[in-house]
Amino acid sequence: MNKKIRILSIDGGGIRGIIPGMMLVSLEKKLQEKTNNPDARIPDYFDFVAGTSTGGILGCTLFCPEKDGSSKAKYTALDAVNLYLKNGSQIFKRTFFQSLKSLWGLRSYKFPTTNLEKALKQYLGGERLSSLLKPSAISSYYISDAQPFFFKQHRAKQHLDYDYLIKDVARGTSAAPTYFETADVTSLQNNTYALIDGGVYVNNPALCAYAEVRTMTYGELRPDLVDLDEATKKAHPAASDLVVFSLGTASSAKKYSYSQIKNWGVISWIKPLIGVMMSGVSQNVDYQLREIFNTTQTPEHYLRIEPNIYNANPAMDDGRPQNLKALRAAGEENARVYDQEIDRMAALLIEHHS
Repeated sequence: MNKKIRILSIDGGGIRGIIPGMMLVSLEKKLQEKTNNPDARIPDYFDFVAGTSTGGILGCTLFCPEKDGSSKAKYTALDAVNLYLKNGSQIFKRTFFQSLKSLWGLRSYKFPTTNLEKALKQYLGGERLSSLLKPSAISSYYISDAQPFFFKQHRAKQHLDYDYLIKDVARGTSAAPTYFETADVTSLQNNTYALIDGGVYVNNPALCAYAEVRTMTYGELRPDLVDLDEATKKAHPAASDLVVFSLGTASSAKKYSYSQIKNWGVISWIKPLIGVMMSGVSQNVDYQLREIFNTTQTPEHYLRIEPNIYNANPAMDDGRPQNLKALRAAGEENARVYDQEIDRMAALLIEHHS
């Protein structure tokens, strides 16, 4: 089997999603240049997409079809980033009434969901998860049942209870506790699930994507490869059959000395601990996947980029126009710094394109 399964994974991180978004803009341009095809899009060169929170929104937008049943992407990578650049200031905007009602985030969620839902409806409309261009694992957490919850395009194609409107998928994956109201998401079978942000347990979904793809077959993932023999079509991919491109959103975890933290109690630890846990989990996923791919003959087929925040504010909810500009600049600078890695990934994706 020469062709490989190509996986795109994007971390959570709120408004910092602009940074990996801009790196994907760079990747898309390289794909267009290398193939002499100005219409080339990110979904054309990946077989599976995974995303958490802001990464889930990016994944849903990038892989949203032009219309139901279409194999053509509705948006360019820059279009997807513009969801944040054009709407970020409104999505993360608190009215005085909301601040008062929530006691400035102590009693209730910080931001009204109205503007977020409006932007998701504008971009994702009434399209269904089952029409997403490629199989997926968009993470969320089913709080009523206390268990992980994944939106899977390949399962949505099989049963209505696994199918949802894509805008509701994006809402469910990004319902960050304390920031937004819990999402009440209804399947097309009319079953309702109370969901919160997948970042509470899997901010870096790359290992989840790896595990999910290992359960699938070549026929499910690459139906475009019509020349496969029947045994290969039914085979489950191994690590050596995969290419994984994993994008972070720039860690928000700060570094502390022993003298700074030795006397901290609950109040002092609450805010920094969230950043430490999210960053630590993401780094652990990266470590595990590196070790897995190091057992293959092609360890370079796993690429993880954890970008630098540069001059932007790392807060997940800083939607001020000046920070949106700084985040875009950070994304462009990361694309320059990692130009060789992105270029090699583009070449690899094209090599394993049918």
